[in-house]
Amino acid sequence: MISTFFHVRKEFPMREWLAYASGIAVALAYIPLICGILNGSIRQSIATWSLWTTLDLISLVTTIADGGSPWLVLAFTVGAIIVTTLLIRQGGWTWGSMDTFALSGVVASLVIWVVLGPKEGLIASVAAIACAGSPALLKAFRFPAEERPVVWMLFGSGGVFALLAAPTSAIADTLFPACSVLMNGLMTIFSLRKPTAHPAP
Repeated sequence: MISTFFHVRKEFPMREWLAYASGIAVALAYIPLICGILNGSIRQSIATWSLWTTLDLISLVTTIADGGSPWLVLAFTVGAIIVTTLLIRQGGWTWGSMDTFALSGVVASLVIWVVLGPKEGLIASVAAIACAGSPALLKAFRFPAEERPVVWMLFGSGGVFALLAAPTSAIADTLFPACSVLMNGLMTIFSLRKPTAHPAP
């Protein structure tokens, strides 16, 4: 039994476990998010999540093509597809100027991916993910009570695990998780923020 344990440790070094942990943390984050969407206690933008789903798919393909670890991006992609599907079924599609700005980033990342290759495409798609997240950041800042901090904490934790698991500092290994830590860290801070009380007239 002891020899089996050490054999497993040899085949699955700490970096491998951390890579799996990054995907598990993200998968766990989707549980309260999906439950909140289903019971109506959490409101999310169909436009934002549709863009995120598209960009996560691009990032997944480009990460794999560039030799990076797929677990974090894969968990984000599968979860985003589920969330987007649920939001579309519920209806209530809206589109604002921030969504148009985010869409321009999606189109740009697709063009860069096709023209320049997977590494440049990964950079462009991650930058576009940040653009696509701008409406969500604005919403969390203005209406923190509508957010679930634990969701964004777990998303950010997945990025931290993925960064720790990165075998190199190459873009394919670090860019997506670094963006995840930054974006979800901001979402966590905004969602924990107490809304500003307006004086009564």
